[in-house]
Amino acid sequence: TINARAVFRQVAVVAAMRSLWWWWWWGAAGLLILFFGEVRSKFAPLPDINNRTFIKQYIDIHNKFRSQVQPSASNMLYMTFDLALARIARAWANKCVWKHNPNQKYHPDQKFKPTGENMWMGSASTTPINIENPIAAFNSEVNYYTFSSHQCTKVCGHYTQVVWATSYKVGCAVVYCRYMDGKEKNNNIVVCNYAPAKF
Repeated sequence: TINARAVFRQVAVVAAMRSLWWWWWWGAAGLLILFFGEVRSKFAPLPDINNRTFIKQYIDIHNKFRSQVQPSASNMLYMTFDLALARIARAWANKCVWKHNPNQKYHPDQKFKPTGENMWMGSASTTPINIENPIAAFNSEVNYYTFSSHQCTKVCGHYTQVVWATSYKVGCAVVYCRYMDGKEKNNNIVVCNYAPAKF
């Protein structure tokens, strides 16, 4: 015969264990959220991809450097903001990996495939990020570019993408990364995507 009380006790024990596990899981998740939230709150907040001031800053600095190329370019297009590119940049930056996005062909507009990409990394700080600094770092590679031969003595692909005459759309994102393989902790990563890409 079935012992009803024994069965009831077993069911009660299983239910209690499940309840304890459930509360442990949510408690652990809550502690992790509080921990990482506290770590992130130590640093200055980062602008969203839709922040108008942020967008204007990196659009202006791109166009400033594009207007300064020597010799001047007669076919240099004015660079403007593209939300799809900014979303692609944010999605990749959120992965917190220090390598280029291998899937640079995804853009809703067919004429913008593939897209170009520049990346920059710097230590997270209590001081708000100045988006002009990463773009200026890209542009500083002009020192390694020889116009007459269109060759680089060192890495200068970030510079050539910034000033590529027929690239006229850009979208950037900045993301905080607590951990990144092979890097120090607590970094901000900036990703800018360009279209059409240089070729």
